[in-house]
Amino acid sequence: MGMKYVPPLIILLWFSGCSPGPAEMPCIPETPEFPPLWKEIFGAPRWRLEWIGPEGRSEVREIADGEITEITVIPEWPSPVLARPLVPGRGIKGSELKPAGGIFPFDIVGGRLRLTWQGGVDASFYRELAEAFSQAHQGAEALSPTAAKRRPQYFDWPRFRRLFTDSVLSNEAALEDPWLADWPFIAQRTVQSGFDYRRIKALARTGLSVPAGPGPWAGTSPFAAPLVSEEGMPVVFPVRPEPDTWYSAKDAIRCSEEGWILLGE
Repeated sequence: MGMKYVPPLIILLWFSGCSPGPAEMPCIPETPEFPPLWKEIFGAPRWRLEWIGPEGRSEVREIADGEITEITVIPEWPSPVLARPLVPGRGIKGSELKPAGGIFPFDIVGGRLRLTWQGGVDASFYRELAEAFSQAHQGAEALSPTAAKRRPQYFDWPRFRRLFTDSVLSNEAALEDPWLADWPFIAQRTVQSGFDYRRIKALARTGLSVPAGPGPWAGTSPFAAPLVSEEGMPVVFPVRPEPDTWYSAKDAIRCSEEGWILLGE
């Protein structure tokens, strides 16, 4: 699937045809329900909203679960909104658990911005694309027409989402949990040579046996299946070179291919 160029004028015309349009008033983000296991282990979260304001500056606001708040996003082109879960009682400050999110204006429903867990993947990939584009063209005085079209606001976000909803991807693990893919790498290659959905595949992981409690253990992805074991038996955690964290009702374990540690809370 290639990048799809959407001229800013077309986007502005789309907005002007809305009555009322999302560009004409603030929108209200709607955060999703916590996954059942997260709710069991962590309880109700707080949320840290992150978005791009009308003047192009990053905005941040912390809200309680279920709290209604208005934000005003940049109206000229599609932009990402993230909602990072916060669990202060467990020391989870916003970078540990994967976020929910959405892409304005595609997730506007009835004047509200519907944030979802799949939308968190989309919004995070948007930001990865923006970072990769900035790094690739830092200091450049001029961009080629092809390079300019690879900005994230010109990406075909509805078609990207259909890769998951229509099961276009052949990699079953990435379909079940999109966070297993290497999104920074995919973003870098997309900026360099265009988007190829075949790059969306789960990174290889191996099993690490840990003498932990039987669980259930929750991962940092809302899509991750819980890990459990029989009483007295080790828990097998999927690991990679970079460390990941898993949480039970009482403990947290950080593990990688090099080993594991029990985190104090």
